[in-house]
Amino acid sequence: MAVIEPKYTVSGNVEVLVGVGDGILIVDEDGVQRVDGEAVQGPVQKMVVSWDGKYLAIFTHDGRILVTDINFKGVLLEYNCESALPPEQLAWCGLDSVLLYWDDTPLLMVGPRGDPVHYFYDEPLLLIPECDGVRILLNTSLEFLQRVPDSTVSIFKIGSTSPAALLYDALDHFDRRSAKADENLRLIQSSLPEAVEACIDAAGHEFDVSRQRTLLRAASYGQAFCSTFQRDRIQEMCKTLRVLNAVRDPEIGIPLSINQYKLLTPSVLIARLINAHRHLLALRISEYVGMNQEVVIMHWACSKITASLAIPDATLLEILLDKLKLCRGISYAAVAAHADKNGRRKLAAMLVEHEPRSSKQVPLLLSIGEEDTALMKATESGDSDLVYLVLFHIWQKRPPLEFFGMIQARPLPRDLFISYARRDTLSEKLKRSYKGQDMVHHLDVFALVLVAIELLVVIYLIMVVKMCYKHEFLKDFFLSTGQLQEVAFLLWKESWELGKNPMASKGSPLHGPRIKLIDKAQHLFAETKEHTFESKAAEEHAKLLRIQHELEVSTKQAIFVDSSISDTIRTCIVLGNHRAAMKVKTEFKVSEKRWYWLKVFALATIRDWEALEKFSKEKRPPIGYRPFVEACIDADEKGEALKYIPKLADLRERAEAYARIGMAKEAADAASQAKDGELLGRLKLTFAQNAAASSLFDTLRDRLSFQVSGIVVCIFFCLFYGRKASVVGTFMKRNRDCRLSVTDNKFVSVALVQVV
Repeated sequence: MAVIEPKYTVSGNVEVLVGVGDGILIVDEDGVQRVDGEAVQGPVQKMVVSWDGKYLAIFTHDGRILVTDINFKGVLLEYNCESALPPEQLAWCGLDSVLLYWDDTPLLMVGPRGDPVHYFYDEPLLLIPECDGVRILLNTSLEFLQRVPDSTVSIFKIGSTSPAALLYDALDHFDRRSAKADENLRLIQSSLPEAVEACIDAAGHEFDVSRQRTLLRAASYGQAFCSTFQRDRIQEMCKTLRVLNAVRDPEIGIPLSINQYKLLTPSVLIARLINAHRHLLALRISEYVGMNQEVVIMHWACSKITASLAIPDATLLEILLDKLKLCRGISYAAVAAHADKNGRRKLAAMLVEHEPRSSKQVPLLLSIGEEDTALMKATESGDSDLVYLVLFHIWQKRPPLEFFGMIQARPLPRDLFISYARRDTLSEKLKRSYKGQDMVHHLDVFALVLVAIELLVVIYLIMVVKMCYKHEFLKDFFLSTGQLQEVAFLLWKESWELGKNPMASKGSPLHGPRIKLIDKAQHLFAETKEHTFESKAAEEHAKLLRIQHELEVSTKQAIFVDSSISDTIRTCIVLGNHRAAMKVKTEFKVSEKRWYWLKVFALATIRDWEALEKFSKEKRPPIGYRPFVEACIDADEKGEALKYIPKLADLRERAEAYARIGMAKEAADAASQAKDGELLGRLKLTFAQNAAASSLFDTLRDRLSFQVSGIVVCIFFCLFYGRKASVVGTFMKRNRDCRLSVTDNKFVSVALVQVV
């Protein structure tokens, strides 16, 4: 059986190759597929996939080793091992060869051309495949077997005349002060960049430090004569080799090749070092390669806390701070959390004091039981979310009186708590629940109604419990601080919330508790001199609710509660209960003008014109007869309106009223008596479609303008002959009944100024 990783499969899923019978099955999450082809002939005893997922090595039942691509399109290599016994281990050595190991036999390596190589060992071994070779783990040693890199072959092959070999040889002649060094450089002048690159690459694959140094010196020597080569290439390789040589040290024991290092990445290497508690080396490597040192220092600090149980907290704090300050922006809160986890709460509290970020500091203070400090830090940060976090935590942990004492002396937490307890009322939550029903608008209507009712019942019960708890807690807080008016406002608010109960119909027994809550609020308001208005308003609100509740009970109609005084009076009149309307008027001292307005429009609403006429004759209406006219016109009763239009004292109002019911002649007569030119112009526009009416208004306006012109002529006559202004004034008094338009008034005023 062999496993192919998802990154090497077309489907992106894990695939398992299973040798069954005379073939191979490919198993993935989508199903099972049988492999057909020449590559698989007969039972398979062992399989192994190359590290890049492109090739598959198969050991068959008859002792053959086959190498094929992962798609089984053809056999790339076939070798007869002369033994049908399956090997103990089958492994790839890079991508070039396959290793087979049997007990008590040499290690067999089959190369890419089918050439076998045997390696003899006197003790058992374990093969560990790598990307560029294989590790051979023995009882006493570790060996690494890999194909010799091409760059190394080109330099050190016997009789090699490659540019890299000549450059390496030129360095040797240069060290011996031989002129042949210049001759070698001239020979490879055109291939010098490739020679330098080969020396650098060969140095990277070398494990011997002295040979690395020699190859890098050869590359540097060639680079001096090559202007086109990248100057930082040697520096990068030197950096990489210093890291590799450091971890290859026997005391560290991580003999990585350069290909393994690049595949592993420096961050993973540092993680392995700190897990091996090699913090100093990990710190130096991270600093050398320019990586963040925070991970190393934090791991060291946590390990130090775990291993230093006998060291006092103060001493250990100094040791930790001496190292933690080396890294800017390090999380002291994470180290403090580890200290708390190890039972050193005092050390954790001292460490968290050095955390500059409140968002990390405050939650940890809460976790270690430092609520007072957490509230202080959250308040200093000015972050309302952090303050709420602390408040909710303390609210659950501390008794109410202790909680009140903690927030009373701090304005920001106190105000935020009050704001939270006041907002998010039941009505707002019910509105949101109504909006949430839009998501299911596509359901059947009857099913929607049932679901909505059940949802509202559940939500209401939950929200009532939660809101009552919040309000009761807030009331306790205000009572503990002597803020009686705030308690009264909360009681009044609760009464409104009861009124918005969607499950309780109007006129229900819930109105009894509502009135009691308002009475309590009124008594609390009365205890403070500054809230006399609120006390009186609460008293009248309770009185109005009682009257409205009685009206709903007597009329058996849920239409009174929570309506205004005016609406209550209007509804009583509409229902014909004039005695109840008069009672409400008397109880709440409704003014006569307001009473007349309400009754006029209420009677017009029910079209009781006889009662309206009788009401208008009881006494002279304090609001005049204009509301009677408007009520009749709004009800489209022109005949009833004619009963009241002649009673209008203002000629302009009378003319406009006639115009509204379409009586042009009467409107013209009233406007003519008023002698108002502007009014005549407006009425003309009103009857623009009536030619006769328009002509009549033009005639009256011209007549009025002629009278105005006479006045103007008189003024200029007096001005021309030097008459006194008193003469003009006398003339104006005689013609005071002549009303002027705005334009004429301005013209005459200018003339009068000139006379004076």
